[in-house]
Amino acid sequence: MFVTNYQGDGDYLYNVFFNEKTFNIEEVAAIVISGMGGILITIASLLTVTTCGPSGLNIAGTLKDVLLTYLGFILFNDVKPTAKILVGVGLGFAGAGYMTYTNVLANMAKAEAEKKAKAEGSKKK
Repeated sequence: MFVTNYQGDGDYLYNVFFNEKTFNIEEVAAIVISGMGGILITIASLLTVTTCGPSGLNIAGTLKDVLLTYLGFILFNDVKPTAKILVGVGLGFAGAGYMTYTNVLANMAKAEAEKKAKAEGSKKK
């Protein structure tokens, strides 16, 4: 809050929303839509973690990075995908995929151990 006031962003937002001379409906719409998008991303992340667990969010993030990288190569012509770049990107994605795979296996083993411990605890009662 202090940084916002120090940099003048608070005055800018006040002028966008409340000053009749500088009111601009496009800026208001962009700010509101951006805020709603941030809330929707937060809700989607929470639902993913709740439904699929943290591994699901990790897998979705890795797939998102792969998609965005290839879209970047297709849409923007500032970097040519040379063999060196493609090998580096491939190694990075292979490492992320391997880490995700090992995390999923570890989470499955942990869940299985907890299930066995719970079953043994209920037999003792």
